[in-house]
Amino acid sequence: MPACEAVTLATADGPMPAYVAPPDGVAKGGVIVVQEAWGVNHHIQDVARRFAVAGWDAVAPAFFHRQGSPVLDYEDLASVMPLLGQLTAEGLAADLTAAVDYLPSLVDLAPRLQAPWLGHFGDLDRGIPVADVEALRAATGPVGVPTAVQRYADADHGFHCDGRPAVYHRAAAGLAWQRTLGWLDRHAAVA
Repeated sequence: MPACEAVTLATADGPMPAYVAPPDGVAKGGVIVVQEAWGVNHHIQDVARRFAVAGWDAVAPAFFHRQGSPVLDYEDLASVMPLLGQLTAEGLAADLTAAVDYLPSLVDLAPRLQAPWLGHFGDLDRGIPVADVEALRAATGPVGVPTAVQRYADADHGFHCDGRPAVYHRAAAGLAWQRTLGWLDRHAAVA
């Protein structure tokens, strides 16, 4: 098995430690190992390694990175409860997105697409540079199923989220929504 290691993943809230365990050879796919309430401890790391031995690319993100990424003792419930209380749906979504992004890139997955795929990207997104978006467009071109890569010049990452005024871009969000509905009507609607 290739070396397992601690890495740092970029999130909207800053760097997040994670433990990664790659398989030997080509991965069957990716698995996110969700930490216990006590953090990314030895058990969680071992679970990630077990997935790698079984052929999966595993990553265990440290959801407590906003609180310093502590790893607590199983008996320390008094310290765990406040940390759990600080987790938010938005934070967890950002952390899981970072973990998914770490696993096989969309460019790597493109040749295996078996269903129509549509992606929306903001050109101002520093986490997904335009060059990466264009590499994805090139990789999805010859796959044999309908694909589309849409770019929005004045939009940042998360531009569709109207609950985040700092990144929400009304025009891009509206256009992306219309394009998505049209895409679903053409490729996923039941006759």
